[in-house]
Parts: sequence; C-alpha cells; structure tokens
Amino acid sequence: HPCPVHDKFKAIRNELAFMLENTNLEELAMGIKSGDTFLRY
Repeated sequence: HPCPVHDKFKAIRNELAFMLENTNLEELAMGIKSGDTFLRY
C-alpha cells in the first residue's frame, strides 16, 4: 500500500528528476551571482 502522499509526490518527483537532469551547476551559480537566488546554510 502506498503512503498517503504517494500520488502527489509522484508528479513532484518527475519534475525534480527532469530539473536535475537538465540543469547544470553553471546555471545554478548564475542565479546566485545575480542575486536572484541564494543558498541557506
């Protein structure tokens, strides 16, 4: 039996996998350099 959020996470999982397969580190770094994004640590 799947957990209660299984079906909702299925769509998110597919989108996350696509993003990770199609985004490189340079693209992520450009967002940080421009100030559009940031890393929290």
